[in-house]
Amino acid sequence: MHFENLVFCGGGNRCFWQAGFWSALAPSLQRQPSQVIAVSAGAAMACALLAGTFEGGFDAHKRVVKTNTRNLHVRNLLNGTPVFPHGAMYRAAILASIDAAALSRLHEGPELHIVLSHPPSWAGARMAVLLAALSLGVDAWNRGDVNAAAARRVGFRSVHVPVRECNTPEELADLIVASSCVPLRHKRSAVA
Repeated sequence: MHFENLVFCGGGNRCFWQAGFWSALAPSLQRQPSQVIAVSAGAAMACALLAGTFEGGFDAHKRVVKTNTRNLHVRNLLNGTPVFPHGAMYRAAILASIDAAALSRLHEGPELHIVLSHPPSWAGARMAVLLAALSLGVDAWNRGDVNAAAARRVGFRSVHVPVRECNTPEELADLIVASSCVPLRHKRSAVA
């Protein structure tokens, strides 16, 4: 059995099912797919699975999540630190599964692209967030599903970034986090 292309979809923690699917599928493949496209948490899964670091990354993810006492830190509004802990937790979990050796294996493996959403060029950051939320609502209300048709009509487009453009695990973590729509803590992203 062989698949030329493989897609890892997003969906947050629901993406862990992809690890089970891959562990059942991979041994029966004659060779790895030629191209892998991944988005959001599916991108984190694809990287960990293709790099062979899923188990360690999953254990680290469980440890990071276990230490979180709440999902909203209102007091942080007063001291300028993040109100939501998710960005830092997610990035830490990604970096626990992708080190320099894992990144090297990803560079040598199938062509892996991570999908980002690029806002309309005429919209600033706040306007883009508002447009994205409104587009999502319009699609859900009109069709009962989320297929990004309204977002495309107002000018959002997808951008596929090759993982091979990432020179460090930190750059890859930034790319995955950007694909997941979690704001970066620091202004340092060479790929996004």
